[in-house]
Amino acid sequence: MTWAMVILAAVTLERLGELALARRNTAALMAQGATEHAPEHYPAIVLLHAAWLAGLWYLVWDAPVSLPWLAFFLVLQGLRIWVLATLGPRWTTRIIVMNDAPLVRRGPYRFVSHPNYLVVIAEIAVLPLVFGQPVYALVFSALNAAILTIRIRAENTALARHGFPDNIWLKLYLAKLLRGLGRIDEARALAIEFARDKASEFWAWDLVGDLVEDDADLRLSCYAKALICSQDDDFVGKVRLKLALLLKESHPAEARFEIERVLSHRAKAGYQIPREAQTMSESAWFSDVSPKATDRNFYARFTDAAEALLFSHLPWTDASLGDVFTIEGRDGQKPRKRRRIYLRAKPFALELSLPDNHADIRGLTEGTPLMVQHEMSRTEPGRAMIHRIRARPDGTTMDVAPEQIGVIDHINHQKSLLHVIVARGVDGTCPISLYPGKASIGEAVALRLARHVGTTSTRTRIVAISPTEQVPAQDVCRTFSEAAHVTENGLGFTLSDVFIPPHIVAAAKIEDGHLVEGIAIASFDKKRGKWGMKAIEASSTTQNHFDGVGDDNDEEC
Repeated sequence: MTWAMVILAAVTLERLGELALARRNTAALMAQGATEHAPEHYPAIVLLHAAWLAGLWYLVWDAPVSLPWLAFFLVLQGLRIWVLATLGPRWTTRIIVMNDAPLVRRGPYRFVSHPNYLVVIAEIAVLPLVFGQPVYALVFSALNAAILTIRIRAENTALARHGFPDNIWLKLYLAKLLRGLGRIDEARALAIEFARDKASEFWAWDLVGDLVEDDADLRLSCYAKALICSQDDDFVGKVRLKLALLLKESHPAEARFEIERVLSHRAKAGYQIPREAQTMSESAWFSDVSPKATDRNFYARFTDAAEALLFSHLPWTDASLGDVFTIEGRDGQKPRKRRRIYLRAKPFALELSLPDNHADIRGLTEGTPLMVQHEMSRTEPGRAMIHRIRARPDGTTMDVAPEQIGVIDHINHQKSLLHVIVARGVDGTCPISLYPGKASIGEAVALRLARHVGTTSTRTRIVAISPTEQVPAQDVCRTFSEAAHVTENGLGFTLSDVFIPPHIVAAAKIEDGHLVEGIAIASFDKKRGKWGMKAIEASSTTQNHFDGVGDDNDEEC
């Protein structure tokens, strides 16, 4: 028996064992209420893998073995075992979806959404290479790519039907497969969908740029956008060279700078110099110009076409830039600085956030008027992806949040916070430092509000506040002049049910039946579960005035 036969026998037994395991797991999952999707293409997958293995038995049973390729294949088997162990009873060769089961996020799935596909793609190519069959590897890799194109689309559809968000990584795999099959238009459409979800990653723009080969200006725009996203020379060297090739006619000095940056980095790191970089550095145009440094501002001159390709379907929304805040790191992670941004919405501005180092907001002051193109998340309420940001020259500071009138009802000096009520059910907080002057309870204020929708709650934030002569609504703040009833516990209540706290009753020496004048503001009674009015100041004017009639001349504050 040859070594080739030993290897093929081991692979054959492995495949038969996997089929038996998959059959058992499928039956168990279906018994638990799982659903199978797109079974019609499954026989083609089985036929492909059977033909691949049978062909190898026929062609290479006595072929010499390449030890490096065999070592690579054994590494792949280790990855395969890792995948099987991670999925456990949920592993199967069919598309089976459990309605209530979450997607697996542990093991290799922490790093790649579908590691099993990567292993299979590699195995189909690598095992023939173990026996010196590159053409065989190429043919079956192409056939496998065609089958996986159908498989990945079917799996995406299945996940969407069961309420899982679109798997963007499947789109990436499928785009690359379609590109390898020469179906460029389909690959480009999928790459654009993928890039919309990963617009801050340089490699998403790099992929789109590679797929618009017939439009040099659009390719230039995509590569420029990629370099705005990242300046890490360990990763963006190829993008720099692609950009330089497109710039050499219109901006040769900048093109030379990009090439020299790649050459310098590769030399310092001890990496091999790319052939295209060497070729361009030896060109006549290269020696005729002096290098001119590039930066994000230079790249930004070319990015409109790329951004329009992805986001032209989205409307522009007015926005205002907010303050910087820090998210403390967990599990050893570093703290992250982010910047609030407020979008025009009804009834309140919508609060979102961006990384503080976002290229489009660097150096801008709080309150700067902007315009954004964004998409709200379909699965996380209140979450959105902001794709494009532009200046809004005709805007004013924080104009996306309409001005409203409220009243200060609480001051927390310990936490340095103000609490303001605008209407019943509408309130907000802000740092005392945001308020110009000295704040006092009962003071009318003009303010602008934004609403933030979190994972567990929704809160309203005050983004601008100032004193005002305008009057709050009467159900928020009003004067009163009414007879009061005082309980044994020292609680005061007027005929219109204004609550007078015990400390005010005691300070004003209010007794049962006194006529009381004062100012009341809206307050929510948690015990009774309803809104009412609570006195913030009161004085007793007449004794024994409990005649059952209130004063109809209540006024707003």
